[in-house]
Amino acid sequence: MLLALTIMSSQPTGHQFILLLFLMTLASHSSSEEIGPCPDADNRTACAVEEVLNQALGAMPPLSPPLTKNEEDVLVEQINKCWKPKTKYSVSIVLKVKMNRDGTVQHDSINLLSSFEKKDKLLVNELFDEAKKALINCENGGYNLPLEKYEHWKEIEMNFNF
Repeated sequence: MLLALTIMSSQPTGHQFILLLFLMTLASHSSSEEIGPCPDADNRTACAVEEVLNQALGAMPPLSPPLTKNEEDVLVEQINKCWKPKTKYSVSIVLKVKMNRDGTVQHDSINLLSSFEKKDKLLVNELFDEAKKALINCENGGYNLPLEKYEHWKEIEMNFNF
């Protein structure tokens, strides 16, 4: 059995986030008169841009490096301790899992994204149930994941190949 992880990050990049927030704020103002206090009354556009950038920078999640290969391997090792598939067939399934900040799994978030075995749905469902049980039973108060990198591991795709 081989377990591979794909770390998902659906968050926009910092530049995309600032641009998106800037455009949304500009669209929400029907005139430059609605923008808050501005020391430079002659340049309302510059004031609007500065206000939007300040809002965006305050709302951005902290930037952190992604999980290292070693950190991913530690997670795989933790899951493998409880993962004992009963099948002798060659099957692959992909699960999507949402995680809590304490490293525990959001139990109701475990979903089967795909399977490469299209013909035997019973086998796929059985393996999905086994993988789900392993994820929940192995968490033991939370998987060993770095809290400062939560934005990178709050959603994980797990590929179970066996």
